[in-house]
Amino acid sequence: MKINRMVKVIEARSSRELEKLINTFISTTDMEVIEIKYSITNEKFTVLIELREAQYYG
Repeated sequence: MKINRMVKVIEARSSRELEKLINTFISTTDMEVIEIKYSITNEKFTVLIELREAQYYG
């Protein structure tokens, strides 16, 4: 069984804006979050979200 994966990069100028964008993205995707990595450079906030296709059992 092949599992689809996706990486999403989100950039923002403030931590508050970044948090809002992350929450919006996660709440609107049907994929499962595997890992979230943050980076702050030159007052630019970047987050990398690794996702995979959600697996439903039952």
